[in-house]
Amino acid sequence: MAYPAARCNSTNPAVAIAHTAESFLVICETVTNAGVQYTLTSNALVITRGATQLADEAMLLYWSN
Repeated sequence: MAYPAARCNSTNPAVAIAHTAESFLVICETVTNAGVQYTLTSNALVITRGATQLADEAMLLYWSN
């Protein structure tokens, strides 16, 4: 499985790479996304906006630096 658009640039290297059944993530050294918070662990990806939980996805593959 290849995801050529999922990458960081040389000044903000990848600190985590993860895959769930619904998502593929590459987390760069600095990341923001309009008030949405991503909590990423080796067990799950939880996405929230304020007090609202938008997703809770079990982790299939996980790497962190």
